[in-house]
Amino acid sequence: MKIFRIFTLVILSCFTILVCAQTGVNNQKKTDQPKTNSSGNAQKPGQSQVKKGSPGKKNPQNSPDKAMKNFTKGELNKAVSPAKVITDPNEKKATELSSSGSVKGRQGDYKGAIEDYTQALNLFKSSNTYMKRGYTYILLENYPAAINDLNEALRLEPGSSKVLLSRGVCRFEMQDFKGAGEDLKASLNKDSTNAIAFNYMAGVCFMSKDFKGALDNYSQVIKQLPTFPDVYSNRGMMRHYLGDLKGAIEDYNIALKQNPDNSSAYNNRGAAKLGLNQNKEALEDFNTAIKLKDDYSDAYNNRGKAKMNLGDKTGACEDWHKSYYLGLEDSMQLIIKYCK
Repeated sequence: MKIFRIFTLVILSCFTILVCAQTGVNNQKKTDQPKTNSSGNAQKPGQSQVKKGSPGKKNPQNSPDKAMKNFTKGELNKAVSPAKVITDPNEKKATELSSSGSVKGRQGDYKGAIEDYTQALNLFKSSNTYMKRGYTYILLENYPAAINDLNEALRLEPGSSKVLLSRGVCRFEMQDFKGAGEDLKASLNKDSTNAIAFNYMAGVCFMSKDFKGALDNYSQVIKQLPTFPDVYSNRGMMRHYLGDLKGAIEDYNIALKQNPDNSSAYNNRGAAKLGLNQNKEALEDFNTAIKLKDDYSDAYNNRGKAKMNLGDKTGACEDWHKSYYLGLEDSMQLIIKYCK
């Protein structure tokens, strides 16, 4: 979405949706939970330390979510077998145009697909065609247009879990987190196995700073689909924010086994190690994160902290200047305090 670029769930015997109730996270002391801007001080006997590292500043959600893209593409690929013999010439022609739109969408010609779907809808109103045109708009990140089509699809086919999920995703991307949560909850009440819906519900919780709710939803993603993109890295971030640094490291370890090129997981694991005063190990992770992504401002900022704690003031100041140059304004506070 527009405000962040990053980066998108066990069936209970009596399923209850994981709502994003505030769980006391916001009542924790500042020194107990890493912040996106800064975190609490850690002191070693006789040594003044800079503040702990923190996970990246950005929401863990992708824009749009990788799995959601695959889902929408998969839906465009599905052929619809009419349940009845079509005798109405307009409906028959509309069905042909809708099928043509799906072919074009599968080939990546989204503009052509929308033209075919629009012609089809001018001839005959179909929930399936509205839904597919809505999916195509999602792939183009035109979320208002997608919502209009998904509203029509729900009017013609009330209660569709797929349409509710898709509208919830659009609302999320448009920063309507309350509306997104309502749609995702309704979708999960109908299909409690949908990893994508749980993943976006975690994003809703994250945006309201309900890190416990986000963690629970990411855990549901893992129970449904352990290979879901970035889920262990994202759950690790929630554990990190909640102060469970060892648990966060366990999740980051799994994330890196699944994707050894995940620079965010290296940075975040390093930040967790920094919080545990494992400065040498943290430094190695920050080095790797920067090797993978040489303009990673958060990693430079965190590496500077590790270097400072290890007595390398010159190296720390170099990293903080680099981080500030790359756009991380918080680094200036460290430069002013330590680099005189």
